[in-house]
Amino acid sequence: MIKEKTGEITLTTENIPDQLTERPQWVCWRREMRDGKLTKVPYAPGTERRASTTELMTWATFEQALAAYEAGEPPYEGIGFVFCNADPFVGVDLDDCLDPDSGEVAR
Repeated sequence: MIKEKTGEITLTTENIPDQLTERPQWVCWRREMRDGKLTKVPYAPGTERRASTTELMTWATFEQALAAYEAGEPPYEGIGFVFCNADPFVGVDLDDCLDPDSGEVAR
């Protein structure tokens, strides 16, 4: 879903499981500079208001997040699912796991 080596983001919605798209736990995001490095900042879909990973009123349905992303106004770089303790899912964040030159798993 993400091509980190080139910095390009490719959203492939058919790879997202139905179990996730059925839940209203979606945000849009764009990269912003924070503490000297780029980070993905979540936004409430269709707004310039930052979303919170702990405030469900800032989340939306998958369809709403995707529509806001595709509309391009305000501009977003992607959409993301927000995990919470009320659902049966778990996620793993693997930041900095690829070698930036080869694209291989860093050791």
